Amino acid sequence: MAFSIIYYNFQQSPEAQDVLKNTDEWSKPIDVLFVENIGGEWVTFFRDDEQMYVGLLKQNWLGQWNLEDNFGNEGAVGNVAFNPNLENRTGIVWGVSGVSKGGGALQRYYYGMISNREIDKITLSVDNGMPENVSLIKSKGERFFFIRKQETDGVPYEFKAISDEQVVARES
Repeated sequence: MAFSIIYYNFQQSPEAQDVLKNTDEWSKPIDVLFVENIGGEWVTFFRDDEQMYVGLLKQNWLGQWNLEDNFGNEGAVGNVAFNPNLENRTGIVWGVSGVSKGGGALQRYYYGMISNREIDKITLSVDNGMPENVSLIKSKGERFFFIRKQETDGVPYEFKAISDEQVVARES
């Protein structure tokens, strides 16, 4: 019987309910925005009334989904201020964070949510390199992106949001 339950758990993809189980002790209510497989990793975006978070969902040995970083630590890999009045930020919520363990390489995460329908392209430039187009994933009427890079140190980056070939927002 126990083997059947574990086998069943391992056959299931993560859902919003798995994120909520991992955040049920948080002090504020959570709204799950997104749970998708991106590049072989299960990624979730969720928010409370002040912050948007991005996290990785990993299965434990029982097949249950846990919110953790790439090194087995519990919690989100990044968060960014979330302004409910998105017009104040041009309809963009984006951020960058990094996680490392000991003297190991830094896992850098670039992530965001685009609500502004006029924005047709996001580019990312890392270490003063050429800007690259960012793949946007549609979910629940919003567009999201998540990029993971392994780096030895924090390098300069620049996001650009483009509408009709004009830069409408920039962050670095």
